[in-house]
Amino acid sequence: MVAAFNQTNFTTQDSATYKASIDTNFAVLARNGQMFAPHAAASPNMTMAVDPGYVFDGINVTTQSLQTTSQISAPVSNPRIDLVVCDIYTGQVSVVSGSEAASPSAPAIPQGKFPVAQVLLAVGVQAITSGMITDVRCVTAPPERSLSGSVITSAYSAQTTDLGRTLKFNGSFSASLSATLGAGWWANIKNVGSGVITFTPTSGTIDGAASVQLNAGQGGSILFDGANFYSFGLGGAGNPTGTIISSACASPPTGYLACDGSAVSRAAYSSLFAAIGTTFGAGDGSTTFNVPDARGVALRGVDGSRGLDSGRTLGSYQADAIASHSVGVSDPGHAHSGIVTNNTQIGNNGSGTYPNGGKFTVSASSTYSGVGTAALYNNQGQAFGTTSSTTSISASYSGAAETRMKNLAVNFFIKY
Repeated sequence: MVAAFNQTNFTTQDSATYKASIDTNFAVLARNGQMFAPHAAASPNMTMAVDPGYVFDGINVTTQSLQTTSQISAPVSNPRIDLVVCDIYTGQVSVVSGSEAASPSAPAIPQGKFPVAQVLLAVGVQAITSGMITDVRCVTAPPERSLSGSVITSAYSAQTTDLGRTLKFNGSFSASLSATLGAGWWANIKNVGSGVITFTPTSGTIDGAASVQLNAGQGGSILFDGANFYSFGLGGAGNPTGTIISSACASPPTGYLACDGSAVSRAAYSSLFAAIGTTFGAGDGSTTFNVPDARGVALRGVDGSRGLDSGRTLGSYQADAIASHSVGVSDPGHAHSGIVTNNTQIGNNGSGTYPNGGKFTVSASSTYSGVGTAALYNNQGQAFGTTSSTTSISASYSGAAETRMKNLAVNFFIKY
């Protein structure tokens, strides 16, 4: 039944209106008033009943019918207070046993539960009555699992109730993913510690593999399509293990190591070791391995049979160099001048004279009157001798200690 709530007021309402208001208002309040209401069970004697109720987990509404607790044992030496709780996601009832004491206290409320009732049990009690029960129900809304509260620190199996929630992990352990989660199941995941969380499906694959790792600082999502699991956005900014990034930061971000050639633990950085192995150095040969050393150098793609940088292997270092080249010298030609005395003959076999001497020039291929090779003779009929000459040419340069392009200094970091 639904109706408009009508506040009762016996001082202003007549008897009929007052009675009708009471009936109407109880009808309006019945659903919430009855929700998980605790009371004594008709049987067995040492049990408690919890009325029907419903919980909303942020996505789905789950309804529970009338529930009866498991049998509660009587205390032996001193009174005890037990706590009846329901699961915050499913509404399933359970009992948390307290400790016997002369003045007992109720036990703590477990993570993921909401309180329903406290039961004060006397020594040797044989039946639970309503007079022993204190209603401690409260209005509650389920927080995201592990988002505000405890962090998962040991092996974990994903639950159907994790649908749409954020799960936080701290440590190094496995988290299993079952097909019973159902098609369309998904959850956000976050590694808030320094270890590695390995997600392993009990059937099917995840990203086509048997498992996927959530490294320190990584976060993302996992989705199940009914057959296989898929991860999205793992790795601060979605970079897979072994990715090298350039950064303007002085220190590596969470989930990254500086590319400084350091030897790091194979166990602590198992994902990175699995990805790059000893490509950049074997460390001590057993417990450590080296990360790439990108300090002061540029990164270059492996040739991969293209022919631009043949013979290189992944991780190999290459010093700076200048491509082979040659330097040419062009001689535009030149002439030599000389002075001769009186009666010097010039020309073919002494024909032609400079009777008064004078200045002349001669080149290596000079000819006289187009006949023969030029020659010089003195007035005694003797030919001038020839003397070879050498011109030296040198090439020099000035510059820095390396060949480089214009550049900007940054840091390189590798994802682990």
